[in-house]
Amino acid sequence: MLPPWAVTWAQEAINPPGWDAFAQYSVLGIAVIGLGLLVYRIFMQLWNRSGEELTREISRGDRLEAENKLLNLAMQEKAIPALLAAATAISECTELMRSLQQERDYALRRQHRDGDAR
Repeated sequence: MLPPWAVTWAQEAINPPGWDAFAQYSVLGIAVIGLGLLVYRIFMQLWNRSGEELTREISRGDRLEAENKLLNLAMQEKAIPALLAAATAISECTELMRSLQQERDYALRRQHRDGDAR
């Protein structure tokens, strides 16, 4: 008794596969290729979409960074000098208040010393 593979080989040697086998495997091949192209197309659509989103986010980040630099420059040019001027004004006000306090204290001491009870 011959093994099954030997019988199949012998039958194929006598009757080689014809157009029916070729057509069967061709249809299967075309289906596999079509499915592969469909998957490739879907993948490329998703890849392009993510690339566009990445490009949009990069340009947004660059724009926000430029705006941040402009705000920092405006702060350096306007806010810092204004704060320095305010600090100077506050120190002048403090000195004026201190001198007024000293004058008042001097007047109160003189009034107490002289016994002036106005």
